[in-house]
Amino acid sequence: MSRVVALFEQYVKLSPNLHYDAMVAAVRVEDPGRLADTIAAHLLVGVHEKQDLLEIISPIERLTCIGGILEIEVQKLQVDRRVQSRVKQQMEKGRRSTTSTKR
Repeated sequence: MSRVVALFEQYVKLSPNLHYDAMVAAVRVEDPGRLADTIAAHLLVGVHEKQDLLEIISPIERLTCIGGILEIEVQKLQVDRRVQSRVKQQMEKGRRSTTSTKR
């Protein structure tokens, strides 16, 4: 449970569409089934993936599956953030070189 909560915390911090309140609500849940359902409700994944989660009866198996999804989603968000950072740096670099050549 703690691993999934830690991954969800990272996911919320990296995701521009989720609020910190969502993470706090998930962290306060102590029942594995309820934790899995709460986190699954906040995942920004496709309907097919959410349906697959709903079909898993065991809370521990559901948490394990959610942990795997969160690992992938966190990696995607980290890559997105790095790409955005590089694009921003290149744009600023291009802007500075354009400004200095106009002088």
